[in-house]
Amino acid sequence: MSTFPEQVGELIGTGEGFTYENFARHGAPSRIDDYDGYGSRSRTYPEEVKPDFLAWLQRTGTVLLNAYGEKHHVYKTFAQVRKNVLVGNDADVFREVRSELLGALRGLAADLDHGTVADPGATTRNAASAAEVRLICTRFHQIVVQLRRRREQRPTLDVDDEYDVQDLLHALLKLYFDDVRPEEWTPSYAGSSARMDFLLKDTGMVIEVKKTRNGLADREIGKQLTEDVAHYAQYQGCTHLICFIYDPEDRVANPTALKNDVEKQSRENFAVEVIVGS
Repeated sequence: MSTFPEQVGELIGTGEGFTYENFARHGAPSRIDDYDGYGSRSRTYPEEVKPDFLAWLQRTGTVLLNAYGEKHHVYKTFAQVRKNVLVGNDADVFREVRSELLGALRGLAADLDHGTVADPGATTRNAASAAEVRLICTRFHQIVVQLRRRREQRPTLDVDDEYDVQDLLHALLKLYFDDVRPEEWTPSYAGSSARMDFLLKDTGMVIEVKKTRNGLADREIGKQLTEDVAHYAQYQGCTHLICFIYDPEDRVANPTALKNDVEKQSRENFAVEVIVGS
């Protein structure tokens, strides 16, 4: 599916291909008297406007409306000139109107390129979803390996412990989310509070990070995550808990069982998801 800027570019290309001869089937002019309040006047109409030209007009209006809104002068201009182009067998009128519409589309393309108009088809970073978090987690180890391959043996980020995982994950989350809050506290549960690794405030998602090590594998991680789930479930701002377990040395013997045991603690309006990355 084309992006919004690509759609604008396609409309420009299509519009440039229309000529007076091919935008409509022109038969013998049929005179129709119009009364405009000042007196009658005569106009002639194309015998049949081609469907592909009508489709182009419709799509042009849609993108201009989506980009600028119905009260913007660019869209108001479109609404006026689209009527003119369908009236009369006058080649000069057709060319003038086509030029106006192509100018509006080219102006929109420039506005999108310069960022003066927001792309209405783009997903904002704050509207990003769990899919982006999953993508980061599932490719996390590939990113770690790539970071080690520096040119001329330059120093890099070594992901040796859980803090390193959190630092790199935090940077990657910024690709998609503006509001990433590390180390937020949960409400008290059973006499204690827990500190979230990351709260994505605008999405209701919390990310809990674990890195396996000697003495911290299936059983221990499962126990810790069960306690975390109990805490996070008390936090009204959390509707989706994603538990990312970074396991580069394959210490988790049965990832499927661990995933099932933790995720079964999901409840209404609170989803628990486990991602084991290695």
